[in-house]
Amino acid sequence: MSRLLICLGFAMLLGGMAHAAEPAAGKATTPSAPRSADAERIFEESRPRLLQIRTLTRSGGSQYVIGSGFLVGSDLAVSNFHVVSEWISASTRYQLEWVSTDNQHGPAEVLAIDLAHDLSVIRLKGAIPAHTPYALAADEPRRGERVFSLGRPLDLGFNIVEGTHNGLVEGDFREQYHFSGAINAGMSGGPAVNQAGEVFGINVARNLRGDLISYLVPAHFARTLLENIPKTAPSADALRNAMNQQLAARQKLLLGKLFAQALPTRKLGPFSINAETPPLLKCWSQADAQKATRPYARDSMNCEVDADLFLGNNLSAGSVSIEHVRVHSNALSRLRFATLASSLYELPTTWIPASQAGQERCDDQFVRLGEHSWRVGRCLRALRRFDKLYQLRLVAVSMDRREPDAQGERQALSSRLSVTSASFEDASLATRRFLEALR
Repeated sequence: MSRLLICLGFAMLLGGMAHAAEPAAGKATTPSAPRSADAERIFEESRPRLLQIRTLTRSGGSQYVIGSGFLVGSDLAVSNFHVVSEWISASTRYQLEWVSTDNQHGPAEVLAIDLAHDLSVIRLKGAIPAHTPYALAADEPRRGERVFSLGRPLDLGFNIVEGTHNGLVEGDFREQYHFSGAINAGMSGGPAVNQAGEVFGINVARNLRGDLISYLVPAHFARTLLENIPKTAPSADALRNAMNQQLAARQKLLLGKLFAQALPTRKLGPFSINAETPPLLKCWSQADAQKATRPYARDSMNCEVDADLFLGNNLSAGSVSIEHVRVHSNALSRLRFATLASSLYELPTTWIPASQAGQERCDDQFVRLGEHSWRVGRCLRALRRFDKLYQLRLVAVSMDRREPDAQGERQALSSRLSVTSASFEDASLATRRFLEALR
């Protein structure tokens, strides 16, 4: 399955993303390891340059989202996109504030965003504490090198986490570093530094399916963003337009890599189904463990692209998932097997809540794929924050092979596709490629 990511920005009681990783602003309970002498030195050197970035409600001035950031200029800071995304999406309801380690604070504004790599550049206003800005490292640390992540976890004060750099995550659509350390919720956007105190990565997420598996955005993406910041802050409307354009471009790239060519196939019993598309689409199979307790067997394969983006409170997008379920039986009658097969006609579930998308439009039809008949259902609904982007849910169930085959078995296959954000054209392409592989 995909890694359980939670982004490390913290939205009040929000636990973070609904998929496999948690933004560096969500809940966590793993304690930090004892500090080494190097960690103490780096922490003291870093204190004047560390920030907490808060999204406050305009009505009451109370904090709604908190994350971390770090100073890279006299009045410039870098953080994650998801730390400021709620303000961008609803600037009339929220305002941004920075807080230093000595509890000075002031208003802030967003200058630039990189949605695909979850980064933002923020300008600070007010009485900014004296500091020497962080330097961005020219090179990636060696694999196995001790490195340090800094931020403000769970609003409990600024902290440092010592861990190990493990290079780029393998087989990931996103370019991220694997950090073996306990990055916790609230540390989103904080710096990860080498032993010289230079920033080589930015905290972004942790894996909920493993221990001490965290993720960092490489600092070279921040350098590119800083090289192109405007002199005046864009309006919230302009930033929202940039969000829309960047997500659309990113998804077109992802879906193009997946569906531009015919999908590879493999066998699941007598059926031809979609298979892995290395290194993006990874699949896991499961054989039936309950065959002895019921009159049919069930085999399945699940495939996912680990490419979700945390876009704000209760909203993530970018994932692609495929599921195949085969049932077969030599004990059920034709009628009972038809009832079982009909129960497989179920659309894949989705993590996008109804409040973030429009009304779903669906169609249901019988189609011929090759020489066989399938029942296909497809649903699309528009994402509210993103113009001309849709969520796709698709199910296809075989209607043939209801009579016993040479081995005396009846067979049925249910295949499901879910894409959380795509243009109408790319959703249509994904549908066509997905169905082409089913035989």
